[in-house]
Amino acid sequence: RVRAIHAQNRKSSIGQIGERCALQISGIEKKDISRGDWLSACPQTPSTNRINVRLEISRHLSFTLKHLCPIKLFIGAKLISAKLYLLERKKDGNFLKAATSVFAQIIIDGQISCCSGDRFIIRDDSELVTLGGGSVIDPFAEYSPKFDDDDRNYLLALEMPTILQKLERLVVDQKCLVNLSEFEVAQNLREEDLDDLLGVKSMQDKATTFQNGNQTYILSKERWKLSQQIVLVFLRKWHENNPSSSGLEMDQILAEASPIIDEVIFPNLIQDLIDTGSLSHRDGKFSIKGIEPVVPAVDLVNWEMIKEAIARYHQQIPTLANIKDELSLDSSVLQRALKIAVKDRQAFMIGESRFLLPDTLSFFAEKIKTFSREKSSFSVVEVKNLLSLGRNSCIDLLEYFDLIGFTKRFGAERIIIDEQAIKNILKKSN
Repeated sequence: RVRAIHAQNRKSSIGQIGERCALQISGIEKKDISRGDWLSACPQTPSTNRINVRLEISRHLSFTLKHLCPIKLFIGAKLISAKLYLLERKKDGNFLKAATSVFAQIIIDGQISCCSGDRFIIRDDSELVTLGGGSVIDPFAEYSPKFDDDDRNYLLALEMPTILQKLERLVVDQKCLVNLSEFEVAQNLREEDLDDLLGVKSMQDKATTFQNGNQTYILSKERWKLSQQIVLVFLRKWHENNPSSSGLEMDQILAEASPIIDEVIFPNLIQDLIDTGSLSHRDGKFSIKGIEPVVPAVDLVNWEMIKEAIARYHQQIPTLANIKDELSLDSSVLQRALKIAVKDRQAFMIGESRFLLPDTLSFFAEKIKTFSREKSSFSVVEVKNLLSLGRNSCIDLLEYFDLIGFTKRFGAERIIIDEQAIKNILKKSN
C-alpha cells in the first residue's frame, strides 16, 4: 500500500507522468525489493522473457551485430542480460549495421515486466558500448522461427500511434482475432479505458466481442460471418453425403474447420448459429436446422420385421442372438437396424445385448410401481418372480432402471426414487 508520495521533492497526493517520485510503501520489506521492480495496481502483474521491439541501431556503431549475440538490456530501472534475436534475418541477413531500423526480439535471461511503448537501451555484454535502443511493441512475444508477412503486419499494426488505431488495424483491416484481456495488459489500459475504445462507433459497427473461459476476445464481424458460412457449408455437404445420420459432435466439426477457424471462436460461433436458428443441437450433435435424418426404406422394412420378432416375446426380454435366430437377417443388418431404433428410442437396449419395446418397458415399470406400494424395497428375486423373468434378464432390467434414475440400489435391495423417470424417457421416444 502507498502511504505517502513525494513528487519533485515535495509532499503530494498524486504522482504524474514525468515526475520523479519517492513512495512510502507498507506491507513489504526492503529486502524484497530489487532495482527495476515495478509497482502495480494489478494483483497479478504478468511477466515476460521475450519482447518484440522496434530496434534502432546507433549510427556511431563501428561493428555489426550478429543474430543471437549477447547483450545487456536497460529497461525502466532494470539491467538484465539478454540475447538479440533478428526476426527478419531471412530477408536482411544475420548481421545488423549502424543506423539500421528493424523488428527484433529480445530474449531475456530471466523475467521482466513491461508494456507496449516502453523505451529501452541495449549495450554490449561488457556494458561499455551502447548498441542502440527503441521501444517495446509486443511485451508478450512468442518464439517466431518463421517470421512471415502476417507477423510483420501484426507488428506494424501495434506500432500505430493510438491504441484505437492499433485495434482497428488488427481487427478490421487485418481480420485478426485479438485477445482483449492480454491486449489490455500489454497496452497498460484500465478496464474503463478499454470499454471506451470498444464503444467507438467504428468498433461497434465492424467488430464483435465474446468470452471464452475468463478471457475476452474481439473479431471483425466480417470474419465472424465468414466463419459461420464455412461451418454451414461444411454441414450441408456433410448432410448430403450422410442423409441417414442426425449430425456431428462439436469435436468432429472442429476437426474439419480448425485449419480455417480458430478453436477459441468455435463454441461461441456454434451457439450463435443455434440462437439465430441456423443450427439444431440434439443429443450432443449439431445439424442444419430443419434437416432430419432419412432412414433408408430397406432399414424401415427390416425394423418392422425386428419389431414384430421382439413383440412375439410378450413380457420377456430377447437377446440379439434370440432375434437373429428368428429372422433371416445378416448380423450387420440386424445390428444397424437396432442401433437406429435405439437411437430413435423405438427400442431400448437393456444390458449389453437385450432389447425391449417401449410398451414392454412401461409394463415392467408399472408392475414394479404397484408392487412397491405394498413393499417399498425389493430384491432381484422378488422382481424376478413378479415379472416371471430369468435371473440375468431381471438383473439387466433393474440395472437399466438404476441407470435412468427410476430405481436406486441399496445393498441387496432397491427402491423407486423417481416414478416420472420412465414417463420422461418414453416421452422422448414419441
